[in-house]
Amino acid sequence: MVFLIQQQFGDTDELPGEYSYIPYDYGPFAKKLYDDLDFLEERGVITENRVTMDDKVVYYYSLGQNADEYLNNWSSDEVDRVLDMAEHIKDQFNEVPLPSLLDYVYSEYPEYAENSVL
Repeated sequence: MVFLIQQQFGDTDELPGEYSYIPYDYGPFAKKLYDDLDFLEERGVITENRVTMDDKVVYYYSLGQNADEYLNNWSSDEVDRVLDMAEHIKDQFNEVPLPSLLDYVYSEYPEYAENSVL
């Protein structure tokens, strides 16, 4: 989802942070994104909930107990822009099964299908 947000909105300079992706087993991969998720989880800014569905692990992220403190470092306009972007992508793709989502990503961004195991 972060990849899609960057692809659709990254050129606007409204999205804080950028990740460099490489083609990987199941789509675009950015190690720094995973490092940032770990960093934010360790500080209580987000919480991660893992759910096993049909022998696959699905990760859900939500704001943690320290999110307000962290978000106070951003302007309310910046927070609103990022939330709007995330909601747009979420509305489009959140309920899409992973294989269908990857089909979409690979058709729109074929360079990321290079190392796919699918």
